[in-house]
Amino acid sequence: MNLLPKDVDRYILSGDYDEVAKLGVMNCIECGVCSYTCPAKRPLVQSMRLAKKEIRARGNK
Repeated sequence: MNLLPKDVDRYILSGDYDEVAKLGVMNCIECGVCSYTCPAKRPLVQSMRLAKKEIRARGNK
């Protein structure tokens, strides 16, 4: 999917959802591979879900 989950997560934590949308978070299929392979055990899938929900709420698809 050419996503960069750690970058998406960083922008989510800073509240920059415009940048998150530019990174293609809506293309995430929430398969969980990023969370499974993350050496820091960050909850990346949950972050992706949060970002997608926020982007939809703002009307940015």
